[in-house]
Amino acid sequence: MYVIKCTSKPRQYVAAPGSLKSYTADLHKAQIFSTREHAEANRCPENEIVLSIDQVLKPNK
Repeated sequence: MYVIKCTSKPRQYVAAPGSLKSYTADLHKAQIFSTREHAEANRCPENEIVLSIDQVLKPNK
């Protein structure tokens, strides 16, 4: 499973459809994509990247 992260705003993810705002810091309110390809097709290449849920939840080392 994948989310789209905004690179210009710290810890902001594309919000689920129907949300009041485009981005959310709450991972539970982020739009979840079942495949990387689907997420890539929906991201804005200028300021968004695709991350797997594992990448988001894994602590930095």
